[in-house]
Amino acid sequence: MGHTVFGATLLGIDARPVEVEVRILGGQMGKFLLGGLPGAAVRESRDRVKAAIGASGFRFPRQSLLVHLAPGDLRKEGPLLDLPIALCILGASDQLAVTRPGRMLALGELALDGRVREVRGALSIAAMARRQGFDGLLAPAGGSSQAALANGIPAYGVSSLTEAAAFLGGHLELDAARPSDAAEDGETDDDLADVRGQEEAKEALAVAAAGRHNLLLIGPPGSGKTMLARRMRALLPDLTEEESLECARILSVVDAGCRGRLRRPPFRAPHHTTSPAALVGGGPLLRPGEITLAHHGILFLDEFPEFPRNAIEALRQPLEDRVVTVTRAAGTVTLPADICLVAAMNPCPCGYRGHRAVPCRCPEAAVQRYTQRISGPMLDRLDLCIEVPAVDIQQLLEPGARQSSADLAERVRRARAFQQRRFHGLATTCNARMRPREIEEHCALDPPAHSLLVRAAQRLSLTARAVTRVLRVARTVADLRGAEEIASSDVAFAVSCRASLPGVE
Repeated sequence: MGHTVFGATLLGIDARPVEVEVRILGGQMGKFLLGGLPGAAVRESRDRVKAAIGASGFRFPRQSLLVHLAPGDLRKEGPLLDLPIALCILGASDQLAVTRPGRMLALGELALDGRVREVRGALSIAAMARRQGFDGLLAPAGGSSQAALANGIPAYGVSSLTEAAAFLGGHLELDAARPSDAAEDGETDDDLADVRGQEEAKEALAVAAAGRHNLLLIGPPGSGKTMLARRMRALLPDLTEEESLECARILSVVDAGCRGRLRRPPFRAPHHTTSPAALVGGGPLLRPGEITLAHHGILFLDEFPEFPRNAIEALRQPLEDRVVTVTRAAGTVTLPADICLVAAMNPCPCGYRGHRAVPCRCPEAAVQRYTQRISGPMLDRLDLCIEVPAVDIQQLLEPGARQSSADLAERVRRARAFQQRRFHGLATTCNARMRPREIEEHCALDPPAHSLLVRAAQRLSLTARAVTRVLRVARTVADLRGAEEIASSDVAFAVSCRASLPGVE
């Protein structure tokens, strides 16, 4: 290693290699020059590195130091370069002679006493190191099991700068970390049996889960919209191995404590005050947003019209493209965003429009302003809209068995199996992602169903995108029935879900 050590920096959910170079200078004593577009956290590493080297029993050079982080045109952020900078200084000052063969990449934040703290993005960095042909990775001991998830490169956990130097110098042997068997599942899936009534809404949840369709729930306060949405995750099948690793890589970038793969699909429910950058990603550090953290899972937006208008509109392109491309001064990143959007809203500002017992106090103009907070193009991207009425008190207190999540999940599993066979070997994975050619092949209608769709499209003034989404939903409804052919009843259900959208007459 000598005077050069490799580290990494994060850009979005991906990592970039950073070559750390150190030159001991003559002249003025004690200067520590740091170049190569370091961010604030990297600039602060000068004090952390100096203290950690002294506390670990090494000697910090009294001469001036020049530390360069290459490439010079890539901004480096975060404290994960502390460990490679310290090791490079030890090599340049002849306190570390590396005997370990192969190219090693190091990452970790240094405490003032020389301990190595965990950092974000260990899994992304390990995956990059494997692609770049590195022979091993030095990672914080606490995060080495996360880095080991990137099969193909050994990850060695070190708890201090002293351990890292001893390992590279051949004075200490470490076993490569093993991937953690723990599952990062987040919150527990609640059961739909907890929700009284709302059988139509439960059926819509099953359709949305089976085909990965976007869903809007409209109803008065206390009708169970949030309970239904939070229980939809229980209907989704477990993540595949590839999906699990991708979700774990995304989570590792925002949570240094992430350990193992994810077994269950993610569920994200940001507050309605969330900014556009927090929702779709961006900011000065190009961090992934909520839509990326919900990749392969559910993004739940409660109180949908209360979100900032520009935040809602920012979702339009990701819902179509399944990715988010963010461009800032720091660079351009493309983040995955393949989600199922579930939104919930009241029918009016007071919430009681159409309620059986509570009168609505909202003027018509106020209702229109409220519903128009969601634009037509955004509504056009929603596949299903279900009204969730207030539950009758007798029904709420009525004992007896109710349809459980396990029952609906089994139907969803069978429908997903149909889709896997249908799209085997194709990029398409579910009905909501069908392309025009696949819709033409798999969504053929018999004359009665075709006539029904034409009449509905004319009466509701459906756009071409809306008609396409109706066909996709009808295909999913047929899959839930276990039928190859789409029936008129399947089209009628899909059309009724479009007719319930705000502003549709």
